[in-house]
Amino acid sequence: MPKDKHILTPIERKGLEDEKRELEGTVRGLEKEGWGTGTTRSIDKDKIKKQINYLDKAIHEGTPTRMKGVTKDKIHREARELADKIQKGMPSGDEMRRPDRHPGSVMKHVMWQKKNAADIERWKQLQRRLDPNDPTTSSVENLRRK
Repeated sequence: MPKDKHILTPIERKGLEDEKRELEGTVRGLEKEGWGTGTTRSIDKDKIKKQINYLDKAIHEGTPTRMKGVTKDKIHREARELADKIQKGMPSGDEMRRPDRHPGSVMKHVMWQKKNAADIERWKQLQRRLDPNDPTTSSVENLRRK
């Protein structure tokens, strides 16, 4: 399956939408209310409009589309396989919470994270495609043993 573009989390998507709204308000203020007149430097409306278009494109590309059942099944299967691979050697919740009781757990976590970085990122993207409205769906902590 080809690698997907970055899927935005709900928080990232909201942040981009808020920024876009703010810039649109600035453009409206410049055009209708005469903001910026009398300043020593002119405000570049075209640059602001380019930024709005860039944000629009980022939001559009980062929002997952509806999937057909077959595609969703493939993605779910790949996510499950990656989850199984990621969980091998993953420090337990107790090791993460109480490293003083588990000598070497910090190094174990660092080595595990380096080894699985690409798989973790891919798993997160797949989870965001499967459930784009859940902000916690792509947390690797969901895979951790207690």
